Amino acid sequence: MDRWYRHIDSYASEHASLAGSSSAGEAFLGSAEASAAKAENDDEDIDLFGSDEDDDEEAERVKAQRVAEYNQKKANKPKTVAKVCS
Repeated sequence: MDRWYRHIDSYASEHASLAGSSSAGEAFLGSAEASAAKAENDDEDIDLFGSDEDDDEEAERVKAQRVAEYNQKKANKPKTVAKVCS
C-alpha cells in the first residue's frame, strides 16, 4: 500500500492542472448545509417500529368488542365429555 501512495505523490506537480474542481461533489449533492437539513427532516417522517403514541381509540373499542363476543361464544359452547374405554 505504501507503494501506491508514493506513486500518487509522484503526480503531485500535475494535480493543479487537472480539469474539474474540488467542489464537484457539492455540485452533485448540493451544499452540505442543505443536505444536513434534508437528512434531519427525513428522520422525523419515518417510524420504523410503530409508536405507541398513535393508539386509535376506535380500534381499541372494536378490539374490546370482538374479545367480548369471543368470550361469550366460548362460554356458550358445550363441553365435551370424556370417553371411557371398556
